[in-house]
Amino acid sequence: MGEVISLNNDFAGLPTKYRYDGWLRFPEGKYQAVCETWVTYQYMSSKRLALIFNILDAGKYNGKHVPMFFGVKRHKGNTREKGGFIASPRGDLMELFYRLNPDSPIVRPDRVPLSKLDGVYQITVSDVIKNRKQKKHPQQLIYSKVTEVELI
Repeated sequence: MGEVISLNNDFAGLPTKYRYDGWLRFPEGKYQAVCETWVTYQYMSSKRLALIFNILDAGKYNGKHVPMFFGVKRHKGNTREKGGFIASPRGDLMELFYRLNPDSPIVRPDRVPLSKLDGVYQITVSDVIKNRKQKKHPQQLIYSKVTEVELI
């Protein structure tokens, strides 16, 4: 009959703040996923946002979280899960939002409705093997991130 897989959406594996040790490593490739939430954080002096995708493919990686990272202009309020932000008007986050929502009207950069990213997407996952100084990570610190998102 097959393997029964639990599809509960708990946030047990989701860090509330961005941490290098909080992300998992997955085999590189394409997966079906949903955008579950986003997290605002600050890295060094950069204001950042991570979209958190939940993998839907059956098997060992079902229900696991993988991030996609973006720079934002500013944060509104404290950094947290589903935190407020002001996106760059012509930045990568706005480009991704309009590509995944082609019928969306023009939105203000301080009111980007990320909650409307509620479809099932095909994501491409690849490894982060270098740090910010372009030196190779030790094997234990390599993690995966989403590099491409496509509508299905």
